Amino acid sequence: MSPQFDGVYFYPDKNNPTVFNMDWFNFVEDTFKNGEKLDATKMGDCYYVVFIENDKQNLPKITETFETIFIDVDTYLSNLAGSTIRGLIVRKTTKSGKWVDNYRKNLEKNVRITKLYNIAKSVFEEKIKNTIKENEDA
Repeated sequence: MSPQFDGVYFYPDKNNPTVFNMDWFNFVEDTFKNGEKLDATKMGDCYYVVFIENDKQNLPKITETFETIFIDVDTYLSNLAGSTIRGLIVRKTTKSGKWVDNYRKNLEKNVRITKLYNIAKSVFEEKIKNTIKENEDA
């Protein structure tokens, strides 16, 4: 990962499952920009890693998070090619930990909202079916 980037989202390419798409990004919010690197070594910087897979309802679920030192993020990601895993890698700084926590909380919140929406939609659809059936029987 080039020093000018704060992180990268990675996900399998739908058209070529042996390749990962990578969307590199920099923090735009002042709250997270320009943090001092944490736990960097001569070999590389420390990163937060978040793996995301789909749950039984095909919704995103964080399956693993960890911190590690990478010499080369691109090489690491190329070794994941061919898997269905997706996620993000963020350089560990004095400010990026909060960003990662916010990302995780927002993902979990959005999944809960989606599940509640799906339940409400299912109940509503069932009620419509029952109403139609009652009207047909009348």
